[in-house]
Amino acid sequence: MVSKRAIRSNRAAKRKQDVVQDIPSHSHNLCARCKSMDIKSLFRGEKSSYGLGLLTDVTRKRNCVLCTFLIETLDTDGRGLPESVWDIKLKEMVPTRCKVTAKALQIANKAKRDAAPNYEFRFQTNGDHPLWSRPIHLLESNTAWPSGPFPKGRGRLIPPVIDTARVEHWLRACESRHPSCRAGDFPDLRMVDLERKCLVLAPKPCRYVTLSYIWGEGQLLTLTTDNRKVLHTEGSLTPDTEGLARTIRDAMMLTKSINERYLWVDSLCIMQDDDAEKSTQIKAMDLVYECSTLTIVGCHGIDANAGLPGIRPDSRLPKQPTCTVDGLQMKLCMPSLRQCLNNAKWMTRGWTYQEEVLSNRLLYVTDGQVHYKCKAGCQACEESTSDLLMETSVTGDILPWGGSPDSIRDNFTIYADFVSIYTGRDLSNPHDSLNAISGIFHRLQATYGGYPFVFGLPTAAFDSALLWEPTRTCRRRLDAQSGKPIFPSWTWAGWEGQVDFRGKYNSSEILRSKITWGEEKNHSDTMALTSRIQDRKWERRVDRGVINYKERGTKEDTIRYNRPVSDENISAIRKAIEPGTGHLRFLAQTALFTCLQTPPSNPPDHPENEPSTLSVLDAHGVHAGTVRTTSPIPPSRDQTLEFLALSRTTLTHDFTDPSWDHSTQSFLYPPQECPPLVSRKRVVSGQELEIFDRAVFDMYKLWPLYNVLLIGWKEGVAYRLGSGKVHVDAFDRVARRKEMVLG
Repeated sequence: MVSKRAIRSNRAAKRKQDVVQDIPSHSHNLCARCKSMDIKSLFRGEKSSYGLGLLTDVTRKRNCVLCTFLIETLDTDGRGLPESVWDIKLKEMVPTRCKVTAKALQIANKAKRDAAPNYEFRFQTNGDHPLWSRPIHLLESNTAWPSGPFPKGRGRLIPPVIDTARVEHWLRACESRHPSCRAGDFPDLRMVDLERKCLVLAPKPCRYVTLSYIWGEGQLLTLTTDNRKVLHTEGSLTPDTEGLARTIRDAMMLTKSINERYLWVDSLCIMQDDDAEKSTQIKAMDLVYECSTLTIVGCHGIDANAGLPGIRPDSRLPKQPTCTVDGLQMKLCMPSLRQCLNNAKWMTRGWTYQEEVLSNRLLYVTDGQVHYKCKAGCQACEESTSDLLMETSVTGDILPWGGSPDSIRDNFTIYADFVSIYTGRDLSNPHDSLNAISGIFHRLQATYGGYPFVFGLPTAAFDSALLWEPTRTCRRRLDAQSGKPIFPSWTWAGWEGQVDFRGKYNSSEILRSKITWGEEKNHSDTMALTSRIQDRKWERRVDRGVINYKERGTKEDTIRYNRPVSDENISAIRKAIEPGTGHLRFLAQTALFTCLQTPPSNPPDHPENEPSTLSVLDAHGVHAGTVRTTSPIPPSRDQTLEFLALSRTTLTHDFTDPSWDHSTQSFLYPPQECPPLVSRKRVVSGQELEIFDRAVFDMYKLWPLYNVLLIGWKEGVAYRLGSGKVHVDAFDRVARRKEMVLG
């Protein structure tokens, strides 16, 4: 059965075919308006734009090669415009004007910038539904260009198959220029030996290529105890081996064509029915990808049989639209890497995230061309006229740790961003919630003094890491057979759905824990750092109210810390975690409040995906706090719910907070006080004002909020249901301290 999406795509293609049929691709026929345009002036930047009139008029000019070409360029993804767009534009429901606009190219490499900027141009429409074409560049083979520098850009036509010689050139050039991209020592690994055509234990040292791809739902050949002996037999693995997925076949051919011998593929190099081996390999996943010479990214298709476009003839998108006007040959650029990845299922999968993050070099194989990228900032693609484009930053965005000093983030912010992106992706097996990001955490562990992560939370920043919030409705990860939760409710790993850390900045400076772990008398007070700072190991940095720490004697472009790393309370926290169940045992304060479910100020398009927001009311019915549930709860007028105080915090997290003291560059904590006139002159705005009723509760009180968990109970164990903030005055009036078991 043909899908509705395919029917709409065919209709859109038919509309375009009706517009552009019977037009010679290299005709010099131009309409009067196009004849008046000086194309060279757009590429020189001498002219910023030319108006072309109504879009419907442009579509009717079937004898004008430029108008026909420009209409083709509106097919921005190569698969046809959505039917609704053509209905609006071509049926003249709204008169739509259009034009071509010149734009200066951004040349990232300062050393290679020309004195005169390079220009491209785009075709665009106006109105309520504006459309933009992809960039239009000059072909590098132009002979009609007058004297002066020729505009650089993406002026090459894509060949029908991948230019592997060029890929190899990128790889060798990167290796020679970037010591930081060179592979290191890897653990014991099986690999596909492309010369012997079988699995082997990889020699050390050796160069090898890794493959990042989508398994999908189909059957594919994997390594098991039953076929282990066969697959280690010379000649057993070739592109013609029965059952071998097409993407893996193509990866073998691509690896060999760039003169590399060894290929690592998870389905073939990890024993899939040996849990002990799988566990060992998963723990070393950071080294597997980090030490590889190159990672091939199969970001095309929906499963392992999609193949790698460009390895076999006729496997790529149709050729690029071209046009010749006044002897100048122009082409429509292919979709950017970002556009390709945004539409790729590969970008939605949980396992592929750490594979991308941990790799030093990546070769993205899209359905139109290949893109090369390395952690030192190099980028290249097949249609580019430059063999290698260098970014200005010291480190590219593949590995978020590192970069220019101005872009340095602290270790907790990096952790929070990793978790937020990762939890927005999908996993086929709920048990993989921690496995699929364990390689990243292994790398991050070094930034926390080597202290371990427990259930996905760093023990050296445990109080901050407990404060994750859902960005959409979450549901518990359950074992398919038993129906029981796989991980505790207090960790994001126990929930399916994206989460975020709204208070990630200055998290160590604006938290005072209210929890007593085990027999510890202190409350893991993350502000009690004086002795650690005075030992001269740490240097505190403050930039516009954002605080982080740097180890003395380290380079400026190294990692920053949200707090000095020490063993304070870490041992107590680890002892508080019950082996097996993951239950947390501690002393804390709880309070009962009546809650009302509040409707959102801006109703979402899909309310079923939105967490419930609760207004926390004190004994007098006054709005004292706000909580977001992790998953929806049935609405009720009067709900008495229990809340657990995790930590005390400020109203805002930067220099706008009333407790911020400019003289000491720190947040003053009670019983210290700011002069009333100083504190009340501070302007506080934003969502913080909606947390409680300002007419009753003092918003200028120092550290006026508790970070709280909404909890429920089952068989004597508390479970997380939501999180939020409650004013300390309301909470302290009814709080009681008790022993907690949080599952």
